[in-house]
Amino acid sequence: MKILLSTFVFILSICLISCSSRHPEYIPQQNTYTFDYLNSSNGSLQNKSLISTFNVESIEQTYYTAFCAWLKNCSGNISNVKNSPLFGGFDLSQKPISQNKLGIKNINLYRLSYLTTGQNHELRKVSGAVFIPAIPTNKIKGVVLYFHKTYFARTSTPSFDITNKSPDNAVIASVFATNGYIVIAPDYIGQGIDNTVPHPFILYPLVNANDGLSMLTATRKFLDDMGLTTSLPLFITGFSEGASYALWFSRLYQEQARFKEQTDATNFKLTLVAPMSGAYNISNVTYNYLFDNVSTFSKDTYRAYSSVIAAKLKPGLFAFAMIGYAFYDKDNDCDKVLNHDFCAMKCTWQDQKKCNYKDKNMPLAEIFNQSDDMEILNKIANAASLKYSNSKLFTGQTNNLIPLLNPAMINDKKFFDILRASDIYYWHSTVPTTLIYLKNDSVVSPYNTEYAYQGMLENKSTNLKKIEMDNNLIKADVVSYLPNFEAIHPISMPYLALIALKEFNQVIGK
Repeated sequence: MKILLSTFVFILSICLISCSSRHPEYIPQQNTYTFDYLNSSNGSLQNKSLISTFNVESIEQTYYTAFCAWLKNCSGNISNVKNSPLFGGFDLSQKPISQNKLGIKNINLYRLSYLTTGQNHELRKVSGAVFIPAIPTNKIKGVVLYFHKTYFARTSTPSFDITNKSPDNAVIASVFATNGYIVIAPDYIGQGIDNTVPHPFILYPLVNANDGLSMLTATRKFLDDMGLTTSLPLFITGFSEGASYALWFSRLYQEQARFKEQTDATNFKLTLVAPMSGAYNISNVTYNYLFDNVSTFSKDTYRAYSSVIAAKLKPGLFAFAMIGYAFYDKDNDCDKVLNHDFCAMKCTWQDQKKCNYKDKNMPLAEIFNQSDDMEILNKIANAASLKYSNSKLFTGQTNNLIPLLNPAMINDKKFFDILRASDIYYWHSTVPTTLIYLKNDSVVSPYNTEYAYQGMLENKSTNLKKIEMDNNLIKADVVSYLPNFEAIHPISMPYLALIALKEFNQVIGK
């Protein structure tokens, strides 16, 4: 009886803690930013190499695996997507990739290296992927600039990996390139071939958006050298982390004259922006999501699908952001921003092996130099477990990130200024824009998209719409010993990209 009573009290205490948490309030707030990353050397093409030629059958098989999300029977997913008006009638059972309407048999993947401006305003040599369908140039529909999702490992990026290990990179080839689009995908600063600085993750969107422009410029030179000199429609998209950069690209294009001038000089004509499931409201929705308990009882506050997924992913994403902040704004000192033991990847009340990467204890900053995304994610989650600070304990249900933070950060004005400057939800746009997102999301709260839509409308934006995808359209066997999940953020790209494709095709009438 005492055990049952203690268990009840414990569960009730979690509920009370969770239910007392902040709600993501909508705050109509203008933000200011300083954009000073343009450089005459940006986009200077340094090298080009053909990495691989993929036949459409192999690409379709990789896409099929991602689309079916480990289900033994995928017929339900295939039928739901086919019959939903969101996806343009896409029917995977009819082999729309290997038997595409344009007769494309191969996709060529090139890696470009080029120059761009880094966060400290230094010129950096970076890399990115260009996927080109093997069809006559007059059949090319347009160019898609794609900003990828978060990869912890530097070489999980588009020009390095389109295997089942990084299936989202295959998705952009499967969905966009086999439909006649050239896909341009930066690896990002601090990733791909650029391995000497941390990636300026999410808190520094301007430098990443500018990297996209640099790669457009480099790609224009590359295509000209191949004899593809025609003007083409330009579509901007991105998923998760990359969605924010896609929307920032549009804002810079509309507010910064030189940025627009350099974009237009590529002869790619900005036509539509369609970001997918992005963190647009950093200073409020995303901040509160991180520093709140997204538990079984409170997950609906943020419209999170699963508290388990939230607790697993929050430490890694937060650590990735803070390692960048430490490097660029805190003298490269992890201890100034995070709990010392967390920086040192020390386990608490667990065998240290659970926090060691490949049996080696290495500091948090070094973890992000390793090659296995899931291993990095799991080890950081283990290091976060049971950390205690500021009267807070990090667990699966009490996953407020305060215990992982250096207490001095709570009053760090510079940090909060950077958060506000990274917001991209309250501004005026006239470029056609479609915001695509999941109804429930355990990584990026749907309120990011809904508040961006509201904020942009309040600023009299035109040509703006949002498209919500219901999670229950898709089933996934994510964890073998648990019931099937519905569509969740980490595996949603194969479906959201179809929505973006439909938007692109509608605009150009093809």
